[in-house]
Amino acid sequence: MTSSNAEKRKGMPTAKAIRKHWAQWLVTAGKFDSIQEVLEDDYCFACGFTSARPLERAHILALAEGGDNHAENLHMLCHLCHKASEFISGDAYFQWFDKRNMMHRSIEAAIKDQTGGATNVTALLEMLGVK
Repeated sequence: MTSSNAEKRKGMPTAKAIRKHWAQWLVTAGKFDSIQEVLEDDYCFACGFTSARPLERAHILALAEGGDNHAENLHMLCHLCHKASEFISGDAYFQWFDKRNMMHRSIEAAIKDQTGGATNVTALLEMLGVK
């Protein structure tokens, strides 16, 4: 029998508690400039963007692989970063996370927002000097 999403999320720490747990680590990892920056706003841990949508709690080690709902196993990610990391778990997640930055998210957002052609993606890549 599979658990419902509500059951899986039961007892999860708040976004604030997750931020507080990871603040120093995120600064040391070079994702943020200061602990205050981590705590002051809803910045995605991976790309650093804020989002119109609420950030999502993302498991580092998937529940199916023995992970849990404690702060040390959760990161706050924007929807695009959460989707990009959805099938990555454990050590592979941290390898992905270490390389993830705002350029990855910007390209994914441009692709997602396409409406008939690669015009926006092409322009973005040209602006970034990527051919």
